[in-house]
Amino acid sequence: MNFNLAEEFVLLGLYQSNENFNLEFRMNKRDLCISATFLELLLDGNLDIDDRKIVRIAKRQTPRTDYISKMLAKVCSHDWDRKIEEWSAYFKEKMDYIPATESALVDYLYESILESLIEKGAIEKVEQQFLFIQSADYKVKQEVIDPIVKKLHTELIGEDFPSKQSISLYFLLRKAGVLEEYLSNYNLERFKRDLKKWTEQQPNLKQWIKWTIEAIHGEENDNDFIQDLLDLFLSS
Repeated sequence: MNFNLAEEFVLLGLYQSNENFNLEFRMNKRDLCISATFLELLLDGNLDIDDRKIVRIAKRQTPRTDYISKMLAKVCSHDWDRKIEEWSAYFKEKMDYIPATESALVDYLYESILESLIEKGAIEKVEQQFLFIQSADYKVKQEVIDPIVKKLHTELIGEDFPSKQSISLYFLLRKAGVLEEYLSNYNLERFKRDLKKWTEQQPNLKQWIKWTIEAIHGEENDNDFIQDLLDLFLSS
């Protein structure tokens, strides 16, 4: 099965959350799904970023009928000059002046991604009841996780340039606190060294990493990601 960026992130995060009760993923998953969806819109060519770092709508239509079409419709409904970190922060902050229909998308974007994964047969919904409280949990199939982890290893610590999707997945997993569950410290250090070399050879890759960090970082005071920027782009 092929999965999009947000789906890969949710699968790997959800799997570790179920296995080890990862609190950081549980706390940040909704906001990070917003970041991942914006990055998917860039990957799909629906959005672009101009020389002033302003997000522009390149294509208003998408053949997809899942969560990405819902977010695209919201972005297209606004005629704003905003940078990607400003768009990301706008939805994450869930401000009072966001229309009710838009707020609902923000609140349930994670659930929309789960529905997409259920349709693909990647996860199973498990109904639970404690006393009189009904809740649902989601079980990730092991046979789905293994190929994603293998691809992540191949792309991040292989000999070829990693894909934009895998690079963004690296930063999403790092922010969610589950990256170390899939990559050893040795491989993480190797990836960082290779990434600096790759960005010198591929300017477009360097630009993509900046957009990824800005989408995830938003307007938060996140010293870890600020340090990432300094480490990766000290010479720029």
